[in-house]
Amino acid sequence: MTAHYSGLMCTSSWDGPDFSQGFHTYMVKWDDYKIDWYVDDTLKRRLTRYYNIIGQNVDCDGVHANNPYILEKTFPEDSMTIIVNLAIQSGDYAPDSSTVFPAAMEIDYIRYYAQLPFSGAENDPDFQADGALPFKLYPNPCSKVLTLEPGDKSLTAYEIRLTDELGNIVLINVQKGKSTFKLDVSALKRGLYFIQIHDQKTRQEYSGTVILY
Repeated sequence: MTAHYSGLMCTSSWDGPDFSQGFHTYMVKWDDYKIDWYVDDTLKRRLTRYYNIIGQNVDCDGVHANNPYILEKTFPEDSMTIIVNLAIQSGDYAPDSSTVFPAAMEIDYIRYYAQLPFSGAENDPDFQADGALPFKLYPNPCSKVLTLEPGDKSLTAYEIRLTDELGNIVLINVQKGKSTFKLDVSALKRGLYFIQIHDQKTRQEYSGTVILY
């Protein structure tokens, strides 16, 4: 739970259980105003871009007009890199005669997510997120052709986007009318995908998931 900056670092530590005895989940959430570190879904540290004159962290919800705030110099401004290692240290933390070698870190998975923009819809004052898809998707899971059958909602013009787990847009299709149509997904890799439908008339956004095998 360390923020590195200008060759220096701002550290924070927490002594938990013996992490070598089983799997644990470690997570970092980073947005424009704060960074949160989690261990096993429990928040352990928060670093914010600003703090007030008495040293309290301030996130975007806590900023008020005309109040003085101080910029946290350790808050990252550049792109970051994910590094996973055993971090064998020197000095006071160097291995000694009691250190067991060889040693290994066993990793089950690493996942990275980036927030996906709404292709301009978030700037529309009439935009609404509806949630339930106005289509039936089948077969799902799917391997070659995904069929979209209209439901009860009347759609006249809409954009369909398919994105992978990293937020990359892998397919875009613009349709008019309310007829059943098919999407060719045979060229895509296996995995979980997110389908988003933007109604260009009502400014509503619908989303769902698709599994390709």
